Amino acid sequence: MGSSNSDSAEFKSYASLDSRGLGTVAEFWHLYRHKTADIAGTIASVVSTCEEMEQSLAESFDLTLRNLNVLEVGAGQQLLRLKYFSRKNRVTALDYDIIIQGFDPAAYWRVLRANGPKRALKTGLRKLAGIDRAYWKELEKHTGPVRDRLKVVQGDARAMPWPDDSFDLVYSFNVFEHLLDPAKCLDEVIRVLRPGGVFWIGTHMYTSDSGAHDPRSFLPDHPIAPWAHLRPAHRDSVKPNAYCNGWRNEQSEVLFRDRCPGVDLRHRPSQEWLRPELAALRAAGELTGYSDDELLTGVIWALWRKP
Repeated sequence: MGSSNSDSAEFKSYASLDSRGLGTVAEFWHLYRHKTADIAGTIASVVSTCEEMEQSLAESFDLTLRNLNVLEVGAGQQLLRLKYFSRKNRVTALDYDIIIQGFDPAAYWRVLRANGPKRALKTGLRKLAGIDRAYWKELEKHTGPVRDRLKVVQGDARAMPWPDDSFDLVYSFNVFEHLLDPAKCLDEVIRVLRPGGVFWIGTHMYTSDSGAHDPRSFLPDHPIAPWAHLRPAHRDSVKPNAYCNGWRNEQSEVLFRDRCPGVDLRHRPSQEWLRPELAALRAAGELTGYSDDELLTGVIWALWRKP
């Protein structure tokens, strides 16, 4: 994700929501609980998703992820997938936020100036808590040693700083739901993708149970009501940690089909325990404005090869 200074007012970063002081610390506490509840399980899931991506690309496009020019759009602070794919490919990440790698005190000043005090505080707390270090050590149990420092560019996903036809593969995990203008970003993905290149884009759907990105909705004990952000009686209890554009399934599907003829769209369901919860809410007359498919789809994956 990204924004230039000239139009930052109209672009929402992942950490753009306004929470200060104790609010940010409380938010970090919920994130800390989420991030450390099951580190081994989380990394196993990341590795499994990367392996699934490799297998799907091989089966659908006969594409082997080796010695490719690869771009990740919206890599996030921990660079886990980038580290995974860096073992066999030339990888680059684009992100709105400055990503601090290794010991770099001056980078915190750059983060403060470019991304604001909230991101600087959360990054410092995460580093002090040792979360990144714990995740990387767990990742290396699956992959062996990975590179400490990777190529990460701060920039705007609507105006990528690369010429046409630069990458063999572009992928993005759960980023498009945080963009004000997903169409512009998709156009840029298509532009920088070489003919015959492939993208793999996953969008975490807003109408899923955790679609509002309240950190508590990702915790095992799930202390907030299911689909609270879609239910008027519970909406005020939701505390998102990120801007979400609120796009529904059909909007995302139409975007990909219009821009990318023949795109392969795959729905990844939410957790099974939500089905009886939804049945109870249906019986109570709630959530009538949403289909079961919307409410029970966690992620939509889009796979496409550029002609």
